Amino acid sequence: MFTEAKIVPQNLEISTSPNFQLEIPRDKRGRIRWSVLEDDPELLKSVIESGARMVMETHGDLTRSLLIKAERGDLAIAIKRKYPGGLLALKGKLNTAESLKQINSQSQVRLEIPTVLRDGGRRIRWILPGNTPEENLQLGIRNIQGLFLKKFPEFNVMFPRDKEGKIIEDAKNEAREFIKNQMSDFKEFSKIIPRACLDIGKYSYFEGSFAIAVRKSFEPWGLQFRVWCIIKYSLSQGSKLFSA
Repeated sequence: MFTEAKIVPQNLEISTSPNFQLEIPRDKRGRIRWSVLEDDPELLKSVIESGARMVMETHGDLTRSLLIKAERGDLAIAIKRKYPGGLLALKGKLNTAESLKQINSQSQVRLEIPTVLRDGGRRIRWILPGNTPEENLQLGIRNIQGLFLKKFPEFNVMFPRDKEGKIIEDAKNEAREFIKNQMSDFKEFSKIIPRACLDIGKYSYFEGSFAIAVRKSFEPWGLQFRVWCIIKYSLSQGSKLFSA
């Protein structure tokens, strides 16, 4: 188990968002300390998206006036000043109010992004000493799922899941198409997932194949892919993963 030390400034309290398990620095009055969050751009982005998503779920849209109405003027300012692309880009990433209404009505679970395990040097750990082969495989799967959802957080909004964590039946085909569009070959895969996980000399559970890595990583979500070729790990080789 690898943990990272977190320095909490004095006079701050750390709260946890119930939706996404984010540790949010707040002052004694409960106000978010946006200046502190600037030290962690990824956390800042996640906090903004989490707050915006809650407003959209409640009010059916995301506008400056609705943020003010929801008493989230601080969030409106943070979106304008600190979120790349501002309000328009944020609304696009959250995939519109209609999709949020769909996830509320169809999904039976509140989804979280799997944690990507890293060591103290921020390097991803694909195996752990003492783990069984199956435990290391599950670690690799969680890492890939976490990296994918960090890159495409809208996936959880677009494709809700049931109580068992499977994507609902009506959304499976579109979910497969989404993944196919993002990971159609080795080159596209390696833009999202570090190619080190395919080093068969160190990590055998994906057999050196990005095709197997994709297939195994998304099976837990109830998605099956027909792979017509298995591409062995090569820094110079790439080929189409999916059949038509």
